[in-house]
This record gives sequence, structure tokens and C-alpha cells, in this order.
Amino acid sequence: MYNSKLYVEKELQYQDKVAGLYRKELKDLPEGKLSVNTVKGKPYYFRLLNGKKTYLGNGENEVVKALQKRYFLEESLKRMGCNQILLDQLAKGYCEADVQDLILQAPKAYRQMPLDSFHLSETDFSGWGSSSYERNLKYPENLVHRTLKGDFVRSKSEAIISNLLFTKEIEYRYEELITIHGKSISPDFRIAVKSENRIKLLEHFGMIGNPNYLEDAMWKIKFYLENGLKPWEDVIFTFEDIHGNINTQLIDEILESFCR
Repeated sequence: MYNSKLYVEKELQYQDKVAGLYRKELKDLPEGKLSVNTVKGKPYYFRLLNGKKTYLGNGENEVVKALQKRYFLEESLKRMGCNQILLDQLAKGYCEADVQDLILQAPKAYRQMPLDSFHLSETDFSGWGSSSYERNLKYPENLVHRTLKGDFVRSKSEAIISNLLFTKEIEYRYEELITIHGKSISPDFRIAVKSENRIKLLEHFGMIGNPNYLEDAMWKIKFYLENGLKPWEDVIFTFEDIHGNINTQLIDEILESFCR
């Protein structure tokens, strides 16, 4: 589903940036207001400042031009200020209404409802993986492996999976922040499965020979299962062996079987 919140947040950032530029420009402009008298069709301008009225001449006067510019910058800032308040309220109050996200966050009694019970029409996933989404921004220094899609991922194995998805023309998002039953989590991949008209998660576990990593991996698997996500149907798990070796052929077969 189209997520308006992301576009609202981008618009907020844009208006914040523009407002900053306008305020900076205002610092170099003269103070005061303009008034004008028209005589025989020609304008003659006056500057109003601190209760005094000073004649400036016609519109070619540089002070006239500067005060006209001040007016438009100040009026623009007033409107942007109102827009920013409204956009901020919308961003904070916006609720995603995607059916799959609702199921992930629903009480357990409702999580097994099949998607086809909503009579959803076929979703157009084209471009979904490249559209804006909220990503996990922790430890950006570890995003060092560039994929064919142009993403940066944290491991060579994730780069392999990304490239397999890309070459198969399967839309995916890497480390998208989602909420499952009130808990914020970022699966390695969210994958658009056209044949099932739905999104699946994929978690790849690499360093299972590391006890701390293995403990985190088991917590993640337990978390998904406890929240009603079924292996292969809702979430796919792939692994390296205890020595860190990856079976690319097996992962390719898994993607073909469950992500097409």
C-alpha cells in the first residue's frame, strides 16, 4: 500500500531546508515595509520604518526591490510555518493501513486470517523495492558491500542474496523498519512475491559459529514464531554453515520456490 507518511516526512525536510535558506537571505535585506502612490500610471515608492516614511523613487531603486523581496520571503515563511505544523501532525498521527502490517500487529486470535479473505485485487509491485521506505540506520559504517541494485548491505552473503533477487527481477527491500505486535524490527529482506500477491520476510543467518550471534538468531526465530509468522509461508530462513560457508545454489532454489 502507498505509504503517505514517507512523502510527508520528505516534504517536511524539504520545507525545513527552504525555510532555512529564506531566513538566511532575510538577514541581508533591509528592514521596513513599502507603500506606493501611483501618479499618471507611474508608481512612486515609500519606505515605512519605525514610524517614519522615506521616499525611495520608482521601482528601479535597489531598496524597493529588496523590500519587495523581503515581503515575499516573509509571507512564504508564514505559509511554510503553517504547512510544517500540519505536516508534522499528519506524520505523527498517520496510521499505515496495509493489511499485512495489520495482521503482524494484531492480537494472536486474528493473525491466522488468510489474505484472500479481504478480497484484495492483485497488487502492482513494480518499483516497490526502489520506492522510499524507512530503513534501519544503525551502524551505517558496516554497510560496505554494494549490490547490483545499488544498495549497500552488511555482508557478502546478503550481497549474494540481493543480487539473486535483482537478477530474478524480484522486488525487495533491505532492512526495512517494520512493527510486529508493537515491536520495531528490521528483517534482512522484505520480498514481494507476485504469485501469492503478498510480502514475505527473509532472514539470513551467517555467523552461527559465534555463540553471541547464534543467541540473537534464535531470539529472532522465536520472536517470529511466537507472533504467528509461519516458516516459508510468512518468513524464510537461510543459513550459512558453522564455518561461514554459503550454499548459493540452495539459496537460489529457495528463492525460486518461495519468492516468485
